[in-house]
This record gives sequence, C-alpha cells and structure tokens, in this order.
Amino acid sequence: MDQDSLEDMCKQYMQKPETLMVEESRQYAQCCAEDYVDPEYAFCGNEINIAGQHVEVVECHEVQDFFSWDALTGLNMDLVFFGVNIAFYCALVVALELGYVDRARNRFDEWKRRRRARKGLFRNEDGVLSEPLDEVSPCG
Repeated sequence: MDQDSLEDMCKQYMQKPETLMVEESRQYAQCCAEDYVDPEYAFCGNEINIAGQHVEVVECHEVQDFFSWDALTGLNMDLVFFGVNIAFYCALVVALELGYVDRARNRFDEWKRRRRARKGLFRNEDGVLSEPLDEVSPCG
C-alpha cells in the first residue's frame, strides 16, 4: 500500500473510530503509526474515544529483525545448516580429489573378497562365483 492510500485510510479511521471495532480494520490500523503516516493521523498504540469509551485501539506494527539469533524469527538454523552443508561438500570434494574415496572403495572390495573367501566363495578366472565348499560334494 502506498503512502497516500495509507494516510487516507488512517484519516477515515480517525473520522469514524467505530470502524476499528471490526477485526479486519484492526489489521490495517496497526500501520497508522508516526513512522508511516503524518503524526496527525497516527493513532495506533494510543487510546481513542469510541462511543464514549476510551479504548486502546491496536498495537503499532513493529518491524522484525530477521538477522538475529532469535529462535523463532531469526536466521540462526538456516545459517547453521548452510555452514554445515558448505563444510560437508568441501570435505567431499577434497576427499574425491585426494583419492580417499577410491582407497576406501578398494578397501571395501578387499574386505568383501576376504569375507567371501572365508565362506568359501570366490571368483574363478572367468569371473563366475563358485559355490561354497560345504555344498560341493566330496565325491564329485
């Protein structure tokens, strides 16, 4: 909403304060603060006379600071996750470049080969997996 429209709306609220009893009006009335409109139309946070009663209209709108470490409104968890992701992917790239991933894969393949050898499974020259020794008949 532009400045002129906001001032016109706040001026109408000042002329007919009973319209502020409607909940939708209260939502827009919180913008009628001295920061956004002329001081003569600013009334949020003050008491106003509605039908002979002094009623506090609405609280003024407060701009929230999103660059804080507040648990609900801040960027704290987003920044932490961003930092963790950067550290993880940098470590992954370094590991790939230095060959740590290839060495780990070779060690895993060696571990699988030794495990199969203990069970009696191994690959012959053709790459075919043999049967376990306990299932092979001794008589052929």
